[in-house]
Amino acid sequence: MYINDREIYSYRNEIYPDIGYFFSPPDDALELSGAEAAKYAGDQYEHPDGDESDEDQVTYPPTAIVYRASVSTIRDRLDVLGFGEGLVREVFGQILSEEIERREAFLGWEDSKGASNDLLRKAYERELPNLQRLTYEKWKNSLRNQLFERSAHRADNFAGDSPLALLERMDPRLIVRSIVSITAGHAIFTLDVSDLIDGGWLDHESLRTPIELGHTAYPGPPIIITEGKFDSQVLKEALSLLKPHLVPFIKFLDYETGNEGGAAASVRLLNSFAAAGIANRIVAIFDNDSAAREAVMSIRPSKLPAHFRVLHYPHLATAETYPTLGPQGNSLMDVNGLAGSIELYLGLDVLTDEKSQELTPVQWKGYMGKVKSYQGEVINKASIQRTFLAKVAAAKANPSLAEKQDWSSLNLILDSLILALAELYTA
Repeated sequence: MYINDREIYSYRNEIYPDIGYFFSPPDDALELSGAEAAKYAGDQYEHPDGDESDEDQVTYPPTAIVYRASVSTIRDRLDVLGFGEGLVREVFGQILSEEIERREAFLGWEDSKGASNDLLRKAYERELPNLQRLTYEKWKNSLRNQLFERSAHRADNFAGDSPLALLERMDPRLIVRSIVSITAGHAIFTLDVSDLIDGGWLDHESLRTPIELGHTAYPGPPIIITEGKFDSQVLKEALSLLKPHLVPFIKFLDYETGNEGGAAASVRLLNSFAAAGIANRIVAIFDNDSAAREAVMSIRPSKLPAHFRVLHYPHLATAETYPTLGPQGNSLMDVNGLAGSIELYLGLDVLTDEKSQELTPVQWKGYMGKVKSYQGEVINKASIQRTFLAKVAAAKANPSLAEKQDWSSLNLILDSLILALAELYTA
Protein backbone atom coordinates (compact mmCIF):
# COMPACT_ATOMS: atom_id res chain seq x y z
CA MET A 1 0.00 0.00 0.00
CA TYR A 2 1.22 3.46 -0.89
CA ILE A 3 0.41 7.07 -0.09
CA ASN A 4 1.57 9.20 -3.02
CA ASP A 5 3.89 6.35 -4.09
CA ARG A 6 5.43 5.99 -0.63
CA GLU A 7 5.09 2.42 0.66
CA ILE A 8 3.43 2.28 4.07
CA TYR A 9 2.12 -1.24 4.61
CA SER A 10 2.19 -4.66 2.94
CA TYR A 11 0.94 -8.24 3.15
CA ARG A 12 1.52 -11.32 1.01
CA ASN A 13 0.27 -14.71 -0.17
CA GLU A 14 -3.39 -14.13 0.66
CA ILE A 15 -6.32 -11.85 0.00
CA TYR A 16 -7.54 -9.69 2.84
CA PRO A 17 -11.17 -9.13 1.81
CA ASP A 18 -11.56 -6.62 4.60
CA ILE A 19 -8.96 -4.42 2.91
CA GLY A 20 -10.44 -4.89 -0.54
CA TYR A 21 -13.79 -3.70 0.74
CA PHE A 22 -12.79 -0.07 0.73
CA PHE A 23 -12.07 -0.19 -2.96
CA SER A 24 -14.81 -0.38 -5.56
CA PRO A 25 -13.91 -2.48 -8.58
CA PRO A 26 -13.91 -1.99 -11.45
CA ASP A 27 -13.85 1.81 -11.00
CA ASP A 28 -10.75 1.84 -8.79
CA ALA A 29 -8.78 -0.84 -10.69
CA LEU A 30 -6.02 0.30 -13.05
CA GLU A 31 -3.61 -1.54 -15.31
CA LEU A 32 -0.38 0.46 -15.46
CA SER A 33 2.51 0.03 -17.85
CA GLY A 34 6.00 1.35 -18.50
CA ALA A 35 7.51 3.84 -16.10
CA GLU A 36 4.21 4.20 -14.23
CA ALA A 37 4.18 0.47 -13.51
CA ALA A 38 7.86 0.54 -12.53
CA LYS A 39 7.09 2.72 -9.50
CA TYR A 40 5.74 -0.38 -7.80
CA ALA A 41 8.34 -2.85 -9.05
CA GLY A 42 10.86 -2.46 -6.24
CA ASP A 43 14.62 -2.82 -6.49
CA GLN A 44 14.50 -6.10 -8.40
CA TYR A 45 13.79 -4.39 -11.72
CA GLU A 46 16.45 -2.55 -13.67
CA HIS A 47 16.06 0.01 -16.40
CA PRO A 48 15.45 -1.55 -19.83
CA ASP A 49 18.09 0.71 -21.38
CA GLY A 50 20.78 -1.25 -19.56
CA ASP A 51 23.17 -3.80 -21.06
CA GLU A 52 20.95 -6.20 -23.04
CA SER A 53 23.77 -8.76 -23.14
CA ASP A 54 23.35 -9.34 -19.43
CA GLU A 55 21.18 -12.46 -19.33
CA ASP A 56 20.44 -12.03 -15.63
CA GLN A 57 19.09 -8.53 -16.06
CA VAL A 58 15.41 -8.10 -15.20
CA THR A 59 13.55 -5.35 -17.01
CA TYR A 60 10.45 -3.45 -16.02
CA PRO A 61 7.31 -5.56 -15.77
CA PRO A 62 4.97 -5.01 -18.71
CA THR A 63 2.14 -4.02 -16.37
CA ALA A 64 1.26 -3.39 -12.76
CA ILE A 65 -2.26 -3.93 -11.46
CA VAL A 66 -3.33 -1.52 -8.75
CA TYR A 67 -6.37 -0.22 -6.95
CA ARG A 68 -6.25 3.55 -6.57
CA ALA A 69 -8.42 6.19 -4.93
CA SER A 70 -7.98 9.50 -3.14
CA VAL A 71 -7.35 9.45 0.59
CA SER A 72 -10.63 11.34 1.14
CA THR A 73 -12.46 8.57 -0.74
CA ILE A 74 -10.82 5.85 1.36
CA ARG A 75 -11.57 7.81 4.54
CA ASP A 76 -15.25 8.18 3.64
CA ARG A 77 -15.58 4.51 2.74
CA LEU A 78 -13.96 3.37 5.97
CA ASP A 79 -16.29 5.66 7.91
CA VAL A 80 -19.30 4.15 6.17
CA LEU A 81 -17.93 0.67 6.90
CA GLY A 82 -17.87 1.58 10.59
CA PHE A 83 -14.16 2.35 10.90
CA GLY A 84 -14.29 5.97 11.97
CA GLU A 85 -11.54 7.78 13.79
CA GLY A 86 -13.51 7.34 17.00
CA LEU A 87 -12.95 3.58 16.76
CA VAL A 88 -9.22 4.08 16.14
CA ARG A 89 -9.06 6.33 19.21
CA GLU A 90 -10.93 3.75 21.30
CA VAL A 91 -8.76 0.82 20.19
CA PHE A 92 -5.62 2.90 20.69
CA GLY A 93 -6.70 3.63 24.26
CA GLN A 94 -7.36 -0.05 24.97
CA ILE A 95 -4.05 -1.20 23.53
CA LEU A 96 -2.12 1.54 25.32
CA SER A 97 -3.68 0.54 28.65
CA GLU A 98 -2.81 -3.11 28.02
CA GLU A 99 0.80 -2.27 27.16
CA ILE A 100 1.19 -0.13 30.28
CA GLU A 101 -0.37 -2.84 32.50
CA ARG A 102 1.87 -5.50 30.96
CA ARG A 103 5.03 -3.55 31.73
CA GLU A 104 3.88 -2.61 35.23
CA ALA A 105 2.98 -6.23 35.98
CA PHE A 106 6.34 -7.50 34.75
CA LEU A 107 8.33 -4.95 36.73
CA GLY A 108 6.23 -5.61 39.84
CA TRP A 109 6.65 -9.36 39.46
CA GLU A 110 10.43 -9.03 39.10
CA ASP A 111 10.58 -6.90 42.24
CA SER A 112 8.55 -9.37 44.30
CA LYS A 113 10.27 -12.50 43.01
CA GLY A 114 13.77 -11.13 42.82
CA ALA A 115 13.97 -12.49 39.29
CA SER A 116 16.36 -11.00 36.80
CA ASN A 117 15.99 -10.26 33.13
CA ASP A 118 18.16 -7.19 32.83
CA LEU A 119 17.63 -6.48 29.15
CA LEU A 120 13.85 -6.70 29.31
CA ARG A 121 13.73 -4.84 32.62
CA LYS A 122 15.78 -1.98 31.24
CA ALA A 123 13.64 -1.84 28.11
CA TYR A 124 10.40 -1.76 30.12
CA GLU A 125 11.75 0.81 32.56
CA ARG A 126 12.66 3.01 29.59
CA GLU A 127 9.35 2.49 27.76
CA LEU A 128 6.90 2.74 30.67
CA PRO A 129 7.20 6.49 31.36
CA ASN A 130 6.86 7.24 27.65
CA LEU A 131 3.71 5.12 27.39
CA GLN A 132 2.24 6.70 30.52
CA ARG A 133 2.69 10.16 28.99
CA LEU A 134 1.39 9.13 25.57
CA THR A 135 -1.93 10.55 24.35
CA TYR A 136 -3.84 9.87 21.17
CA GLU A 137 -2.89 13.25 19.70
CA LYS A 138 0.79 12.73 20.53
CA TRP A 139 0.60 9.31 18.94
CA LYS A 140 -0.92 10.76 15.76
CA ASN A 141 1.84 13.35 15.55
CA SER A 142 4.46 10.64 15.94
CA LEU A 143 2.76 8.58 13.25
CA ARG A 144 2.71 11.57 10.89
CA ASN A 145 6.43 12.10 11.48
CA GLN A 146 7.17 8.40 10.97
CA LEU A 147 5.32 8.07 7.69
CA PHE A 148 5.79 11.38 5.97
CA GLU A 149 8.65 13.32 7.48
CA ARG A 150 11.31 10.70 8.12
CA SER A 151 13.19 9.02 5.30
CA ALA A 152 12.48 5.59 6.71
CA HIS A 153 11.98 2.44 4.68
CA ARG A 154 8.57 0.80 4.88
CA ALA A 155 10.06 -2.07 6.86
CA ASP A 156 10.68 0.38 9.71
CA ASN A 157 7.02 1.32 9.95
CA PHE A 158 6.28 -1.57 12.32
CA ALA A 159 9.55 -1.58 14.25
CA GLY A 160 9.25 -1.72 18.01
CA ASP A 161 9.60 2.05 18.47
CA SER A 162 7.23 2.88 15.62
CA PRO A 163 3.79 4.33 16.42
CA LEU A 164 2.25 1.69 14.16
CA ALA A 165 3.75 -1.08 16.30
CA LEU A 166 0.87 -0.55 18.73
CA LEU A 167 -1.63 -1.56 16.03
CA GLU A 168 0.45 -4.24 14.30
CA ARG A 169 -1.77 -7.16 15.32
CA MET A 170 -5.02 -5.27 14.92
CA ASP A 171 -7.52 -5.28 12.06
CA PRO A 172 -5.68 -3.85 9.02
CA ARG A 173 -8.61 -1.53 8.38
CA LEU A 174 -7.75 0.21 11.65
CA ILE A 175 -4.18 0.64 10.47
CA VAL A 176 -5.33 2.18 7.19
CA ARG A 177 -7.89 4.39 8.97
CA SER A 178 -5.22 5.70 11.34
CA ILE A 179 -3.01 6.54 8.37
CA VAL A 180 -5.66 8.32 6.31
CA SER A 181 -6.72 10.34 9.36
CA ILE A 182 -3.36 12.16 9.26
CA THR A 183 -3.11 12.41 5.47
CA ALA A 184 -4.37 15.18 3.21
CA GLY A 185 -7.57 14.21 1.42
CA HIS A 186 -6.17 14.95 -2.03
CA ALA A 187 -3.31 12.48 -1.57
CA ILE A 188 -3.50 9.26 -3.58
CA PHE A 189 -3.88 5.88 -1.90
CA THR A 190 -2.70 2.91 -3.97
CA LEU A 191 -2.88 -0.83 -3.38
CA ASP A 192 -0.55 -2.77 -5.69
CA VAL A 193 -1.89 -6.30 -6.25
CA SER A 194 0.45 -7.28 -9.10
CA ASP A 195 2.29 -9.93 -7.07
CA LEU A 196 -0.98 -11.42 -5.87
CA ILE A 197 -2.10 -11.84 -9.48
CA ASP A 198 1.28 -13.26 -10.55
CA GLY A 199 1.16 -15.69 -7.62
CA GLY A 200 -2.35 -16.86 -8.44
CA TRP A 201 -3.96 -15.42 -5.32
CA LEU A 202 -6.07 -12.98 -7.31
CA ASP A 203 -7.37 -13.07 -10.87
CA HIS A 204 -8.06 -10.33 -13.39
CA GLU A 205 -11.78 -11.07 -13.35
CA SER A 206 -12.09 -9.97 -9.72
CA LEU A 207 -10.77 -6.56 -10.74
CA ARG A 208 -13.80 -6.11 -12.97
CA THR A 209 -16.34 -7.42 -10.49
CA PRO A 210 -18.49 -4.82 -8.72
CA ILE A 211 -18.14 -4.87 -4.98
CA GLU A 212 -20.40 -7.23 -3.04
CA LEU A 213 -20.35 -6.44 0.64
CA GLY A 214 -21.23 -9.36 2.83
CA HIS A 215 -19.28 -12.27 4.26
CA THR A 216 -18.89 -14.00 7.58
CA ALA A 217 -16.88 -11.14 9.08
CA TYR A 218 -18.97 -8.33 7.63
CA PRO A 219 -22.77 -8.50 7.51
CA GLY A 220 -23.21 -6.28 4.48
CA PRO A 221 -23.80 -2.64 3.64
CA PRO A 222 -25.76 -0.42 6.00
CA ILE A 223 -29.44 0.11 5.25
CA ILE A 224 -30.92 3.59 5.44
CA ILE A 225 -34.61 3.82 6.32
CA THR A 226 -36.29 7.06 5.24
CA GLU A 227 -39.84 8.30 5.71
CA GLY A 228 -40.87 7.53 2.17
CA LYS A 229 -40.15 6.98 -1.49
CA PHE A 230 -39.30 10.59 -2.35
CA ASP A 231 -36.89 10.95 0.61
CA SER A 232 -35.12 7.79 -0.50
CA GLN A 233 -34.96 8.98 -4.09
CA VAL A 234 -33.55 12.36 -3.06
CA LEU A 235 -30.79 10.86 -0.93
CA LYS A 236 -29.88 8.31 -3.60
CA GLU A 237 -29.57 11.06 -6.20
CA ALA A 238 -27.59 13.27 -3.83
CA LEU A 239 -25.21 10.43 -3.00
CA SER A 240 -24.72 9.64 -6.68
CA LEU A 241 -23.94 13.26 -7.55
CA LEU A 242 -22.07 14.43 -4.47
CA LYS A 243 -20.34 11.29 -3.17
CA PRO A 244 -20.37 8.74 -6.00
CA HIS A 245 -17.52 6.82 -4.38
CA LEU A 246 -19.95 5.73 -1.65
CA VAL A 247 -22.80 4.47 -3.86
CA PRO A 248 -21.88 0.74 -3.56
CA PHE A 249 -21.40 1.09 0.19
CA ILE A 250 -24.83 2.38 1.26
CA LYS A 251 -28.26 0.91 0.56
CA PHE A 252 -31.52 2.80 0.87
CA LEU A 253 -34.73 0.98 1.68
CA ASP A 254 -36.59 0.14 -1.52
CA TYR A 255 -40.03 1.74 -1.49
CA GLU A 256 -40.77 0.50 -4.99
CA THR A 257 -41.78 -2.84 -3.46
CA GLY A 258 -44.71 -1.27 -1.66
CA ASN A 259 -43.21 -0.43 1.74
CA GLU A 260 -45.42 2.00 3.62
CA GLY A 261 -44.12 5.54 4.04
CA GLY A 262 -44.36 8.10 6.83
CA ALA A 263 -42.68 8.58 10.20
CA ALA A 264 -44.94 6.17 12.07
CA ALA A 265 -44.42 3.47 9.43
CA SER A 266 -40.63 3.97 9.60
CA VAL A 267 -40.74 3.49 13.36
CA ARG A 268 -42.68 0.23 12.95
CA LEU A 269 -40.21 -0.95 10.31
CA LEU A 270 -37.25 -0.11 12.52
CA ASN A 271 -38.73 -2.09 15.40
CA SER A 272 -39.46 -5.00 13.04
CA PHE A 273 -35.84 -5.06 11.85
CA ALA A 274 -34.66 -5.07 15.45
CA ALA A 275 -36.99 -7.92 16.37
CA ALA A 276 -35.90 -9.92 13.32
CA GLY A 277 -32.23 -9.67 14.30
CA ILE A 278 -31.09 -7.96 11.09
CA ALA A 279 -27.29 -8.00 11.15
CA ASN A 280 -26.78 -5.04 8.83
CA ARG A 281 -26.21 -1.70 10.46
CA ILE A 282 -29.45 0.26 10.28
CA VAL A 283 -29.89 4.03 10.31
CA ALA A 284 -33.43 5.40 10.34
CA ILE A 285 -33.41 9.05 9.36
CA PHE A 286 -36.51 11.13 9.99
CA ASP A 287 -37.74 14.57 9.05
CA ASN A 288 -36.73 17.48 11.24
CA ASP A 289 -40.34 18.30 12.12
CA SER A 290 -42.95 17.92 14.85
CA ALA A 291 -44.62 14.83 13.38
CA ALA A 292 -41.34 12.93 13.17
CA ARG A 293 -40.27 13.97 16.66
CA GLU A 294 -43.59 12.71 18.03
CA ALA A 295 -43.31 9.41 16.16
CA VAL A 296 -39.76 8.82 17.38
CA MET A 297 -40.88 9.25 20.99
CA SER A 298 -42.35 5.74 20.81
CA ILE A 299 -38.92 4.21 20.14
CA ARG A 300 -37.28 2.71 23.19
CA PRO A 301 -33.51 3.08 22.67
CA SER A 302 -32.80 0.28 25.15
CA LYS A 303 -34.71 -2.12 22.87
CA LEU A 304 -32.66 -1.29 19.78
CA PRO A 305 -29.46 -3.23 18.96
CA ALA A 306 -26.17 -1.35 19.24
CA HIS A 307 -25.84 -1.29 15.45
CA PHE A 308 -29.11 0.63 15.00
CA ARG A 309 -29.25 4.41 15.01
CA VAL A 310 -32.05 6.98 14.84
CA LEU A 311 -31.40 10.40 13.27
CA HIS A 312 -33.30 13.47 12.22
CA TYR A 313 -32.36 15.67 9.31
CA PRO A 314 -29.78 18.17 10.63
CA HIS A 315 -30.30 21.72 11.77
CA LEU A 316 -30.49 24.21 8.90
CA ALA A 317 -29.16 27.75 9.24
CA THR A 318 -31.42 28.80 6.34
CA ALA A 319 -34.45 27.55 8.28
CA GLU A 320 -33.78 29.80 11.28
CA THR A 321 -35.58 32.75 9.65
CA TYR A 322 -37.95 31.10 7.22
CA PRO A 323 -41.24 32.56 5.88
CA THR A 324 -44.35 30.95 7.37
CA LEU A 325 -48.11 31.21 6.89
CA GLY A 326 -50.43 30.91 9.87
CA PRO A 327 -53.69 32.10 11.40
CA GLN A 328 -51.97 35.25 12.61
CA GLY A 329 -50.53 36.12 9.21
CA ASN A 330 -47.10 35.85 7.60
CA SER A 331 -43.97 35.82 9.72
CA LEU A 332 -40.35 34.72 9.72
CA MET A 333 -39.67 31.88 12.14
CA ASP A 334 -37.15 29.23 13.03
CA VAL A 335 -38.80 26.12 11.55
CA ASN A 336 -36.06 23.68 12.60
CA GLY A 337 -37.70 20.81 14.44
CA LEU A 338 -41.12 21.97 13.30
CA ALA A 339 -41.30 21.80 9.50
CA GLY A 340 -38.02 20.28 8.30
CA SER A 341 -39.24 17.80 5.71
CA ILE A 342 -36.89 16.72 2.92
CA GLU A 343 -38.20 19.51 0.69
CA LEU A 344 -36.51 22.14 2.86
CA TYR A 345 -33.16 20.50 2.09
CA LEU A 346 -33.43 20.51 -1.70
CA GLY A 347 -31.60 23.82 -2.06
CA LEU A 348 -32.50 27.49 -2.08
CA ASP A 349 -32.48 27.35 -5.88
CA VAL A 350 -35.38 24.88 -5.66
CA LEU A 351 -37.28 26.63 -2.85
CA THR A 352 -37.09 30.11 -4.40
CA ASP A 353 -40.08 31.06 -6.55
CA GLU A 354 -38.92 32.16 -10.01
CA LYS A 355 -41.44 35.00 -10.29
CA SER A 356 -41.39 36.51 -6.81
CA GLN A 357 -37.80 35.47 -6.01
CA GLU A 358 -39.02 34.63 -2.52
CA LEU A 359 -38.76 31.38 -0.60
CA THR A 360 -41.76 29.08 -0.77
CA PRO A 361 -43.35 29.46 2.69
CA VAL A 362 -44.17 26.88 5.33
CA GLN A 363 -47.82 26.57 6.33
CA TRP A 364 -48.76 25.55 9.86
CA LYS A 365 -50.96 22.48 10.25
CA GLY A 366 -52.21 20.60 13.29
CA TYR A 367 -50.95 20.76 16.85
CA MET A 368 -48.87 17.78 18.03
CA GLY A 369 -49.78 17.30 21.67
CA LYS A 370 -46.93 15.01 22.74
CA VAL A 371 -44.21 17.39 21.57
CA LYS A 372 -46.31 20.50 22.25
CA SER A 373 -45.70 22.17 18.90
CA TYR A 374 -47.41 22.69 15.57
CA GLN A 375 -46.53 20.67 12.49
CA GLY A 376 -45.44 22.77 9.54
CA GLU A 377 -45.28 21.85 5.88
CA VAL A 378 -43.85 23.76 2.93
CA ILE A 379 -46.58 24.57 0.40
CA ASN A 380 -46.59 23.42 -3.23
CA LYS A 381 -44.65 20.25 -2.40
CA ALA A 382 -45.40 18.63 -5.76
CA SER A 383 -44.05 21.62 -7.66
CA ILE A 384 -40.92 21.73 -5.49
CA GLN A 385 -40.31 18.03 -6.08
CA ARG A 386 -40.63 18.45 -9.85
CA THR A 387 -38.19 21.36 -9.76
CA PHE A 388 -35.71 19.27 -7.82
CA LEU A 389 -35.92 16.34 -10.24
CA ALA A 390 -35.28 18.78 -13.11
CA LYS A 391 -32.26 20.07 -11.17
CA VAL A 392 -30.95 16.50 -10.82
CA ALA A 393 -31.46 15.80 -14.53
CA ALA A 394 -29.58 18.97 -15.45
CA ALA A 395 -26.68 18.06 -13.14
CA LYS A 396 -26.45 14.58 -14.62
CA ALA A 397 -26.46 15.94 -18.15
CA ASN A 398 -23.81 18.55 -17.29
CA PRO A 399 -21.83 17.59 -14.16
CA SER A 400 -20.08 20.98 -14.06
CA LEU A 401 -23.48 22.56 -13.49
CA ALA A 402 -23.76 20.87 -10.09
CA GLU A 403 -21.04 23.18 -8.76
CA LYS A 404 -23.30 26.17 -9.43
CA GLN A 405 -26.37 24.58 -7.87
CA ASP A 406 -27.19 24.61 -4.17
CA TRP A 407 -26.50 21.17 -2.67
CA SER A 408 -25.32 22.42 0.71
CA SER A 409 -28.31 21.19 2.73
CA LEU A 410 -28.27 17.71 1.20
CA ASN A 411 -24.54 17.58 1.85
CA LEU A 412 -25.34 18.16 5.52
CA ILE A 413 -27.65 15.14 5.50
CA LEU A 414 -25.07 12.91 3.82
CA ASP A 415 -22.39 14.05 6.24
CA SER A 416 -24.65 13.25 9.20
CA LEU A 417 -25.26 9.76 7.77
CA ILE A 418 -21.55 9.13 7.29
CA LEU A 419 -20.81 10.30 10.82
CA ALA A 420 -23.48 8.01 12.25
CA LEU A 421 -22.21 5.03 10.27
CA ALA A 422 -18.64 5.70 11.36
CA GLU A 423 -19.79 5.15 14.93
CA LEU A 424 -21.62 1.88 14.20
CA TYR A 425 -18.99 -0.83 14.11
CA THR A 426 -20.23 -4.43 14.35
CA ALA A 427 -17.76 -6.59 12.39
